[in-house]
Amino acid sequence: MKKLLFLILLISFSLFANSKLDNNCNENNTDPATLDNYPLVQVNKAYNKQALLLKAINNSDIEILNNLFDEELISKITSKELKKTNFKMILEKNYVDNLNAQGISCDSVGARGWLLGNGKIWIQIFKGEAKIISVNE
Repeated sequence: MKKLLFLILLISFSLFANSKLDNNCNENNTDPATLDNYPLVQVNKAYNKQALLLKAINNSDIEILNNLFDEELISKITSKELKKTNFKMILEKNYVDNLNAQGISCDSVGARGWLLGNGKIWIQIFKGEAKIISVNE
């Protein structure tokens, strides 16, 4: 029963997140090198993931952050650690300021994906979906 409820919530969250965010990236405002590596639909998924993550961090929305960090990271810092501390590290003022200073972008860093805050957080496309893969101090 809990798994079914979790699945329903996850699907609802995903539909809500995708319906609330626009497709801001297009051929005119996206680096051609990014479009060589990713179809435009995936570029927009990465952009939307960045926007949702930044909004959740700026609003200290633990519930959304828990949903965004649903898979393990490849970085030294793990999703489990972040959740255990209620995302304390990424909610610290200096960290948030760093993320906001750079903002979000349609442009990837080659095939490595998208970065926030000069590499503090990395997002990559896996199986057609944008995933947070790394969080760094």
